[in-house]
Amino acid sequence: IISEPPRNPITYVKSEVRTKDLIPTQKRLLGKGKSGQVHQHLKSTKLAVKKSLNNLEKEYEIGMKLNHPQLVKVHALYIKQYPHLDSNKIGHMKYKLVMDKINGRTISHYYSCSEKLSDEVARKILKQAQQCVDYLFNQRIAWSDVNNGNIFIQEKEDLMIADFGNWRHFTDPQAGALQLLMGSMEIVGWIIKSSNIRAHNQKQLKLEQS
Repeated sequence: IISEPPRNPITYVKSEVRTKDLIPTQKRLLGKGKSGQVHQHLKSTKLAVKKSLNNLEKEYEIGMKLNHPQLVKVHALYIKQYPHLDSNKIGHMKYKLVMDKINGRTISHYYSCSEKLSDEVARKILKQAQQCVDYLFNQRIAWSDVNNGNIFIQEKEDLMIADFGNWRHFTDPQAGALQLLMGSMEIVGWIIKSSNIRAHNQKQLKLEQS
C-alpha cells in the first residue's frame, strides 16, 4: 500500500527574529512585477509582503546581509511546501517575503509624466546612489540587472532600491565594479531623464566607481 503525501502544506520560516508581528498576513495590493505581487501587511503599516511562486530564498539571503538606508530592509521569508503536488511544477512551493514598505513612486513615474524632480532632489538622489554603489562594492555584491520598476523615490525624496533576486556575490573586484558601474549608469540616466537638470551639467553628474 502506497500512502499519499499529506495535502496540508508544510511551512518553513527563515528569520533572525521570530515574532507573530512578521507573520505574512496581507491585504490590499501595492504593486506587482515579474517576480511576484507586493501587498500591504495586515498588522503593520510599515511592512509589506511579497508573494511569489518563484524561489525567493536568494533574495532573502542577499537582503539579510544588506544594511543601507537606500536598500529596502528584508525581515523574514515564509515558505509553504505542498507535498501532494508535483515538485517539478510551479506551485509546489509558495513564498512570502516580509520587508519594509516603500512609501513613494518608481523612478519611471517621473519621466513618463509632466511631474519632474527638482535639480536639488535629483542631485541628492544621485549622491545617495553613489553611496549605495560604494557600499555594495565593499560588500562584494553586484546587481545582475537594474529594473526601473525597482528604483523608488520615497515621500521624503530619498532613493530606495528593492528586489535583490538577481543580485549576486562576486569574488573578482574588477568584474564586480564593472557590473555595478553599468547598473549605476542606468540609474543616472533615469534620474536625469526624470528631472529638470540641464544638459550641460549632465557630465558632472555621472557616478564613478573605483
